[in-house]
Amino acid sequence: AVTGAGNVSIAEGVFEDKASGAKLRQINAALNFDDRGMSLTRFAATDGRVGTMTGSGRLNGRDDGRLDLHLANMRLVDRADAQVIGDGDIALEWREGGAAATGEIRLSQGEIRLLDSEKAPVPLIDVVEINRPGPPPRVTARASAPPVKARLDIHLTAPGRMFTRTRGLAAEWALDMRVRGDAAAPQL
Repeated sequence: AVTGAGNVSIAEGVFEDKASGAKLRQINAALNFDDRGMSLTRFAATDGRVGTMTGSGRLNGRDDGRLDLHLANMRLVDRADAQVIGDGDIALEWREGGAAATGEIRLSQGEIRLLDSEKAPVPLIDVVEINRPGPPPRVTARASAPPVKARLDIHLTAPGRMFTRTRGLAAEWALDMRVRGDAAAPQL
């Protein structure tokens, strides 16, 4: 058993998700550790513009935790080919047997540009060389952790101002959708 106590502070931290382009800037957080686990007593970040994310949570061992996040005018997707801004509240919970993400996100605006090749991200692909002279390369198996079973229940809404633009077509969309079920095979 782990015993002890301590604190960790993060000041002016930075995080960027390469797939979505979402950015967290000016991350300020306070973590407190005790004999039962860890508490996130303060979390605040911006998206580098006007959006903010705040939150708090508690982790008591590996199978007992909750993180509550509040988003305000946050850039959820920020790529050359897609941008989405939204508000909402999300709860992440993990218990023995799996995790859950629940909440509501209201999308205030978004734009997805399809077939815009000069701005689209370049996909990364695995390369397998064939007919290469010499012995074949050794393939080593990687140990991986078993997948975490995650349940989703997220309500997404957008009153409009969600645009899809392609060559010759521009459309504005509204949205009222619930994403439910297993994260490995979500149901819309």
